[in-house]
Amino acid sequence: MNIAVSVKATTFHKGFGGLETQNRVLCEGLVKKGHTVVVFSPKNEVKDTEITENGVRYIFVNCIKPKFSIITQWQKNSWYNMLLQSFAQENSKSKFNLFISQSSSGLSVINRKKDIGIPVISISHGTKSGEFQTRVNSINSVTDVIKIFIDLPHVILNFFTVQRSFVHGSNLVVAVSNAVKQSLIEETFVDERKIKVIHNGVNTQLIPENQQKGDEDFFEESKIKLLYVGQIAKEKGLDYLFDILSDKRFSNFQLIAVGGGTYLDEFKEKVKAAGLSKKLVLKGKLDYSKVVSYYVLSHPDIFVFPTKRIEGFPMVLVEAMLASLPIVAFGLGGVPDAVINGETGFVVRQDDIESFKLRLLELANNQSLRQKMAENARIKALNEFSLENMIQQYDQVISDVVFHKEKDI
Repeated sequence: MNIAVSVKATTFHKGFGGLETQNRVLCEGLVKKGHTVVVFSPKNEVKDTEITENGVRYIFVNCIKPKFSIITQWQKNSWYNMLLQSFAQENSKSKFNLFISQSSSGLSVINRKKDIGIPVISISHGTKSGEFQTRVNSINSVTDVIKIFIDLPHVILNFFTVQRSFVHGSNLVVAVSNAVKQSLIEETFVDERKIKVIHNGVNTQLIPENQQKGDEDFFEESKIKLLYVGQIAKEKGLDYLFDILSDKRFSNFQLIAVGGGTYLDEFKEKVKAAGLSKKLVLKGKLDYSKVVSYYVLSHPDIFVFPTKRIEGFPMVLVEAMLASLPIVAFGLGGVPDAVINGETGFVVRQDDIESFKLRLLELANNQSLRQKMAENARIKALNEFSLENMIQQYDQVISDVVFHKEKDI
């Protein structure tokens, strides 16, 4: 099949994250299944107009980025209109069988899919209410409150327009977790039959099991070793880690945090001022191969995920599970899809830092429990969250939609 994909950014853009990575591996996986895949994305800072990598053709569209997405269809050079123009040009050369929209990025094509004669699958990684709740959870100052108040009209407009338009306009919507599915149903009143959950997958070969420790000194051997991987940002709950390691009950703990972000420099200064530099080690942003070494070669005891952010399906949890790590996490967004409370780790109620600490202490004092959860975590990741499993499920829904097994609901 000839498949078109729209996405607001790619792994060729600066500061890409989980959505962009998922889009790349999905598109490359579909190519390996025999499909032809063309990705449309705003050009922004990318110098090339086109790039082909691993069989996927990327077309970078020159467009402006308006502040308010609700008015994009009236702006001639907006992404909304320029995507439609670029798509039409390519569709006239070689007709597409299917259009995939990452979130609402393909709204202009979705709104005209009946005229174009093309079925649409959209992929939802989260919802507008989830994004707004994350910002509320992350309030740290009066300035944060003012910014939320200023942006509130924009959030409400998108909630009642853009989100509902792309959900109801698609033939099928893929939600990356059960939490995202439930939120879409509650926020858009869409028929649940129109939403299918497909978890994001990880290349399991990138995180092998039972690796010997490397030459580099990662942790102090006598410590209970905690690992965090992710953005160093306030909404990721990094201040909770500071709180944990300042607690006298955690005198024998050490934590390594891997990742970059807007809060990194400030957090480093905060850790240094508190005299915790040896207990809370910040490694900054690293290449993925180096990140894997912290999962595998450092042999941490527990993976911690104290996020305040409502995320669709955090991929770092799957990576930690593949590395046979029990997890302690706050149960926001798609976290409970990965972490099964009492089996692969502990899921703690949002902001209940004392319960979070108690679960860490329980795991630290019970090696057999850690080992059992570690085994369960890897088995679940291999069985449910592999890249191969994700690609196979997408290939099936593509076939269902294109061959009209999935009707518009």
